[in-house]
Amino acid sequence: MNLEIKLGIKRLVDVALAVFGLLLCFPLFLLTALLVWLESPGPVIFRQARSGKDGVVFQMYKIRTMYDGVPHMRNPDGSAFIARNDERVTRVGRWLREFSLDETPQLFNVLRGDMSIVGPRPEKPDYTAELPGWALEKLRFKPGCLSLTLIHGRNELPWAERNQLDIAYVRGFSLWLDAKIMVRGVWTMFVNRKGLYSPPKPLATVTLEPFEKLVDPIAHHQTASKERIP
Repeated sequence: MNLEIKLGIKRLVDVALAVFGLLLCFPLFLLTALLVWLESPGPVIFRQARSGKDGVVFQMYKIRTMYDGVPHMRNPDGSAFIARNDERVTRVGRWLREFSLDETPQLFNVLRGDMSIVGPRPEKPDYTAELPGWALEKLRFKPGCLSLTLIHGRNELPWAERNQLDIAYVRGFSLWLDAKIMVRGVWTMFVNRKGLYSPPKPLATVTLEPFEKLVDPIAHHQTASKERIP
């Protein structure tokens, strides 16, 4: 089966799952939207520019979990800082993040064709501008709601290692790999909920090196303490 056919099947699966997910989550979405609106002023839906396929910028949707207007913070390695007891996060927002419910509006992005159910992580454009040349290969695919990064440690992993996993997905793409990531991704988000927050000890600055070795996307083991790509 050639790549074009596999991507066509992938798109059909995306649309079917997005429609099913939106119908399933709609009552919960109304409830959470009301709670967010009642707790703090600001929009219920948080929109943020992200880099899509081929670097085309789109607006990604999430339910707002922080107080409106708070500053963006980054770890020493350049990744977004997400603390367990972050004062920027609302009480409702902490609950939404715990079960990744703030991510559900991304299903609208899937329907629009901006994103896929499974793919590389969606980067902010300023983060994309800082990527080394080897990591730009991730832009060959639409970014995903679920990813290899999610199931191997997500925010606990250094930024460089997250990008290495994204490249592993792009180079090892298959419909079977997507199915595995879906199953393990749902388990990670709703059952073990690992990797939600940045490590309590700040990460050392990562030196981004040329991509030399393809990580096996399934046999890869979480190594959140690593500071450099091997």
